[in-house]
Amino acid sequence: GMVVNAPYQPTPDILQKIIEMFEIDIVFILDNEGLHAALSGMYAGCERIQGVPKVEVVPLPKAGGVVQSTAKRLRYLRALRVRDYFYGVMRDFHPFSVLVDLADVQLVQIETATLSASMLPLGQESQKSVDFVVRPFSGNVQQLENAILACVRANTMNEV
Repeated sequence: GMVVNAPYQPTPDILQKIIEMFEIDIVFILDNEGLHAALSGMYAGCERIQGVPKVEVVPLPKAGGVVQSTAKRLRYLRALRVRDYFYGVMRDFHPFSVLVDLADVQLVQIETATLSASMLPLGQESQKSVDFVVRPFSGNVQQLENAILACVRANTMNEV
């Protein structure tokens, strides 16, 4: 068995996809009568195995003393998790930036060759080739913001 935690404020449709994807048989709904009613309605007519529904939706009351998190608190907790990811829980990671003059490097783009689906025989799917093509990057450098880059020491394009 496994426990699958749903996203924050899920819709019944998202939960239905998660239930079907992971083949979940018991769904616990914590303190949300509307969501419980929607999911119970979706799975009211589902098949039964030895008298037990294949998907059982169970409502659970919220424990006393539990306070709903505000949007501000959730943003804070998310930022804390991101900081923990980059700096470590014990702050033992030390990420840093290296500034490089663009005149000192040559930017290249690595692509795989694929055939368009319209060029393939009927019913055949396009498959990625293992052949790589290395080309000089000719786009705007600002396009590389939030992109994944790699540093390679190579004397020629063939060495990349």
